[in-house]
Amino acid sequence: MAEVKPKTKQPPRATGPKDLLIDVKQTYDDQYVQYAVDARIQTKLVGGTPRRLETTYAMIDSRVKAGKITEEEAERIKEEVVKKYEEMRKKQAAETGEDPESLSSSAAALESNWNTFWFDENGLYLETRTIKAAMRASMSALNVFTENAKLRKRVGHNDGTYVEGIGPHVDRIYFNRDGRYVTEPDEYEDRVVLLRTAKGPISALKRIDVIWGDQMGKECMLSWRYKVLKSCSITERDITKGLALLQDRGLGAMTSQGFGRFKLSRFERLA
Repeated sequence: MAEVKPKTKQPPRATGPKDLLIDVKQTYDDQYVQYAVDARIQTKLVGGTPRRLETTYAMIDSRVKAGKITEEEAERIKEEVVKKYEEMRKKQAAETGEDPESLSSSAAALESNWNTFWFDENGLYLETRTIKAAMRASMSALNVFTENAKLRKRVGHNDGTYVEGIGPHVDRIYFNRDGRYVTEPDEYEDRVVLLRTAKGPISALKRIDVIWGDQMGKECMLSWRYKVLKSCSITERDITKGLALLQDRGLGAMTSQGFGRFKLSRFERLA
C-alpha cells in the first residue's frame, strides 16, 4: 500500500493594512527576462495603414464576415483605430491647414487606395503588436511551437512574450534617422494590384508610402524591448532563431515581395 504523505500546511494568510505596491514592482522586475533590440532597415519598408478610416472599417468588417474575428472584437478594434486616426487627422490639419475629411471626391478616391504609416505628434511608427506577431510567425515557421511537444504548449497569443517601444509611447516603435524621429515617408509608389471581386478579379492602382533603408543610401533604425516571462516555454535560443529569420522575412507591409528586410545591430540581454 502506497504511503500517504501528509498535506503541507499552508501558512496563515496575512491580514491587516499594508502597502503592497513595492511587492508588485519587485515581482514585476523578477518575472521577466528583457532584451534590447536595434534593427537597421536594409530595403524599403512599406506602410500598411489605409489613409482613410472607412477603408480600415471595410477591412475589419470583411474579417468579421470571414469568421476571423467576432463582432465584439471588431467593435473594440474600431474604437482603438478611431483614436489613432483622430491623432493623424489633427496633425495633418495642423501642418497643411486642410481637414482630410473635407477632401474632394477625386482626392478621397485616391486616398481610399493609399496605404501609409501610423503617425502622431512625434513621427511615423509601427505598432508593437505587429513586431510580436512577426516574431511569432517566424518562430512558427521554425517549428518552435511543435518541436518537443511534451515540453511546449501552444497557448494562442498569450505565449509569455511582450514587445515595448522606447520613447513616449510603449505601444509604438518609432522610425529613427540621425538621432531624430522620421516624420514623413521618403516617397510613395504606385503599383498595380489584383483584387478579387464578386464579378471576378480586376486590376487596380494602389499607392504605398515607403521608408528607405541602407540600399537606398539612407540609414533608418527601429528599436524595441522584447520581454519574456521566465516561466514560459520559449527559450533564448528560440528568440535568437526567430530574430535571425525575421531579418529576411521583414517588417511592415508587402514583406512577401521582399520589402521590410533589416539587419540587427544590437541584441542584448538586459539585467
